[in-house]
Amino acid sequence: SLNLKELKKPGCAWSKSSNTFSPVELTIERKKEFDKLIGGIGIDWNIAIKCGKVSNLIVIDLDTHKSTPLIDKFVNDFPNYLDIFKTFSVRTTNGGYHLYFQFIDTLYNSKLDGIDIQTNTSKSKKSSGSYVVAPNSIVNGKKYEIVKDLPIQPFPVILLNWLECNCSNSTI
Repeated sequence: SLNLKELKKPGCAWSKSSNTFSPVELTIERKKEFDKLIGGIGIDWNIAIKCGKVSNLIVIDLDTHKSTPLIDKFVNDFPNYLDIFKTFSVRTTNGGYHLYFQFIDTLYNSKLDGIDIQTNTSKSKKSSGSYVVAPNSIVNGKKYEIVKDLPIQPFPVILLNWLECNCSNSTI
């Protein structure tokens, strides 16, 4: 049986220089599969979205299915967070949520206590390969489901301030 990291593994090579998948780096077999995916007929593939400046995205990955001090505080402070932030949102396969926001360069990749910030930058501004599994992908028989099909909003000041107050200095 495959582990979750194996199921989320990219189907083709990653070009770190251009921050994209590069079909040039594929084997002939993978190139055919990639062409099917791009053509919309690759049903056995999931898609990952690279976060950061290249995609103009920051994704806040909320593991709200867990009870940690940080998640509990977030849910207490923002009890209706999907309605408060009014942005494109996806329910993950484990019952958490991905909140999509427009990229800002003042946040860095962080894995916190139940909240991951996917920006594709670190304090040194080097790419760190951060991505999220795209909506409608299926992992372990469960779908990444769109729950708020709204335009992706600018990163909210109220959330930035909350992160500054509640998270380590490595986040901001």
